[in-house]
Amino acid sequence: MSKASNTILVKKIEHKGKNHIGLFFKYDSKIISIIKKLPDIKYSNTKKCWYLPYNKDNFDSFTKLNLTFSIEQTSRRTRETAKPSDKTPIATKLAPYPEKEKTGENPESGIVSKKKRTIDVLLQGQKFIITIPYNDIDILKIKKLKGAYWNGKEKKWICKASIENALILQNEFNVWTSLQWDEIKRYLQNIPVYSFLRIKDNKNSYLSLEICNSAQLIDFVKSLPKRKYFAKEKKWLIPKDEALLHQLKAKCKELKIGFYNKSNVPLTFSQLLVKDDWHTFLKYLLKKYPDEYLPMISTYFDKLLLERYSKNTISTYVNYFVHFLKYCKTKGIEYENIEISSIKAFLTEIAYKDISPRTLSVYYSALQFWNEVVMQRGKLQINGLNRPRKQSLLPKVMSSGEVKRLFAQLQNAKHRCMIYLAYANGLRNGEIIHMRKHDIHFERNEMLIHKGKGAKDRILQLSPLIYEVLKSYIEDYKPDYWLFEGQQKTFPYSSSSIDAVFRRARDKAGLNKAYHLHDLRHSFATHLLEKGTDIRIIQELLGHSDIKTTLI
Repeated sequence: MSKASNTILVKKIEHKGKNHIGLFFKYDSKIISIIKKLPDIKYSNTKKCWYLPYNKDNFDSFTKLNLTFSIEQTSRRTRETAKPSDKTPIATKLAPYPEKEKTGENPESGIVSKKKRTIDVLLQGQKFIITIPYNDIDILKIKKLKGAYWNGKEKKWICKASIENALILQNEFNVWTSLQWDEIKRYLQNIPVYSFLRIKDNKNSYLSLEICNSAQLIDFVKSLPKRKYFAKEKKWLIPKDEALLHQLKAKCKELKIGFYNKSNVPLTFSQLLVKDDWHTFLKYLLKKYPDEYLPMISTYFDKLLLERYSKNTISTYVNYFVHFLKYCKTKGIEYENIEISSIKAFLTEIAYKDISPRTLSVYYSALQFWNEVVMQRGKLQINGLNRPRKQSLLPKVMSSGEVKRLFAQLQNAKHRCMIYLAYANGLRNGEIIHMRKHDIHFERNEMLIHKGKGAKDRILQLSPLIYEVLKSYIEDYKPDYWLFEGQQKTFPYSSSSIDAVFRRARDKAGLNKAYHLHDLRHSFATHLLEKGTDIRIIQELLGHSDIKTTLI
């Protein structure tokens, strides 16, 4: 093109928070048709220009179009030194490099401009705040500083204020005078070392850990299950598990390390059981299953909720119902076309698996509820198929000597109190962990079992031994709401944790591994009967509706 032709003015612009190469010219259809060949070209109504991302490749591609252009010459003023304040004990302005005022070239854009190569470093608290004109070589040096990152909003580099970083800045850029350098070193040597753990969410159900200045915490993280380390990012990953979070929090407290949890770990199932929030509970269930089943699960859930089934029962029924839906999908049976024959075929297939009669009976109940309540088809009658026969198995009973050996292994006051209650009052696992502090009435020598199995309340007397054990425990641990608090005080001790306490004591005592926590309840009833206690009294203590259950 000749000089008389339309000349394109090329200049650096900022658009949508990023730098771009702006192309300004009077409307010319020929020029537009040519520059449209550039892969990343766009038009901005705001800037009234065509623009490209600000980098060398794009600029080179533009120059190869052989269009007439000129580059806007810009100059950059040198920033004056900020006055130090209480929060900024040292603030220095760097003089230009010794060689120093010359024409520089930005390798990323190819756009040449004249400017002074200056750098400002501000020491604020435990950070260096660096202002430096763009230059590839200088920026690479800045990136080598420990903890260096670019603050796009402030248009400054920020890094940790340490002796190591200060040495790099001084050696590479000659930042401070000898007097300033002495002052800088004195200040940095007196900065206290601060250790902390920062936790964030990461993809694939993992948590990201950033550990600063704590070799002891790193050693602890190495002992955690399924932990991973990524040397390039200098971060640890652990499974997104509430229990692991509590362990880390406790370790940070022990080591007096700052603990910053920025993650969003969902509530566990045991925590949801005691939280009066059915919407959150429904969301928890829905997350476990494919989207295609969600409308049917929601309808099924609503019906169970209206019937006021317990959360445990709802979770089990929904899980078994989804198994049935998956079976129907594999057989090509549409939801609207499910018939009794499909239920019979599914239960028959399940029966071939190695499951207990009780589990098979629960499958039957879950599908019976769907057929009779959700679909309103009347009573479920399957020809040739009835509920599995109940097993008549005798409960396992520990001897008095075995109970004493078990108790001898319990050194922790909290653990001892929970296991004592299981035996001395015949309590179930859930009744122990869901006991509230105000359920204990020392003045009346009573304890209230609130909403036991079947949502039934009952009142029990405190034996002299349990009275003293509970009194001592409450004075030492000072529980707030729940009698046995979990690692988060707002939630009770978990069911799996109390089972683990029993198993450890059982194994240390050398007892039969077939024993479970619930067997202490059986032992309590049997030992009372052996001592001549009336069976009706035992029935009341255990909270049985039917005497036949107690007689077993």
